Amino acid sequence: RKGDAALLLSETGEIWQLLAGKNEFGKDRMALSLLLNHLGVRTDVLNEDDVLDRLGEYRQLFVCDRNIRRVCVKPLCDWLKAGGTLIVGKDALSADEANAPIDFSEFEKSGKVLRIGFSSMKDYVLAAQQDGKAIYSKRVWPEEPRRQLAEVVKAAGIVPAVKTSDPLVEAQVVVSPHGRLLVVSNWRCEPTRVTVTGTALKRPIGLDIVYGCCQPLD
Repeated sequence: RKGDAALLLSETGEIWQLLAGKNEFGKDRMALSLLLNHLGVRTDVLNEDDVLDRLGEYRQLFVCDRNIRRVCVKPLCDWLKAGGTLIVGKDALSADEANAPIDFSEFEKSGKVLRIGFSSMKDYVLAAQQDGKAIYSKRVWPEEPRRQLAEVVKAAGIVPAVKTSDPLVEAQVVVSPHGRLLVVSNWRCEPTRVTVTGTALKRPIGLDIVYGCCQPLD
């Protein structure tokens, strides 16, 4: 199923980060994707070419990358004027392919721009605490970044197609010519009960799961 929003992966940004011997913006993008996943928000990844011809399929775009091709600036502004919402991390979209500054006020003048006021990598992923040596993936994730991003998601008008009552239990809807399937994955490392809700469901579904499950919807 199509994502609830889009997430930009700028090849230009990746190149400049690798030339600098680091990739802090790319790491923050990956961490933001995980944090959105914990909020039940599924993102489709777009590249710079997609900004030129596919961005209109989405109402919201998350961006962490600092650099982007300058040819993308006008399409982004046009998309904002048409009602799109841009959600950006620190210093996102501030330089072009030559590393020359981009006037960010162009975006702000064009439409709705929201800012993420923290680092998804530093304040969420790296702040998570390991719970138990035997199962490394069992983590205690900080709640405050989730709360803050949930407010941004709400302000952006994003409504997940499907989400669970537990941030560590992931739900997705798979669509095929044969019908729709709800796929639930439990990352909590212990049995749990969740309630699955969302616009893709006719009614809330309660599930007792160990590792995961699949349930036909049609």
